[in-house]
Amino acid sequence: MKIYINLGIAYLNQGFFNIRQPYQHLIAGDNEEINIQLGSNGETIKGKINRTANSNGTPRIMAGVTYTTWVNKFYQRNDQMKVEILSPNSLVLLTKSGI
Repeated sequence: MKIYINLGIAYLNQGFFNIRQPYQHLIAGDNEEINIQLGSNGETIKGKINRTANSNGTPRIMAGVTYTTWVNKFYQRNDQMKVEILSPNSLVLLTKSGI
């Protein structure tokens, strides 16, 4: 399933992004590891799922510094990042061009 994440300052600079309520059931449980592929043919990094950061229990994907560098290379504030959910523990982040 492909979803879109609205990129604010925190998502660009703090190494995380949240999955909205309608899609939260597609993501694994709290403190589980998640594979995050950066681009359709890019590097895969390890992240963590945090379901306690948001009061409604929706998942926060803690992706770290490599994600922050990548997202700032391809996106600007208020852009929408396309995310493909492959499995509860695997995501692909796509560039604006879909690559």
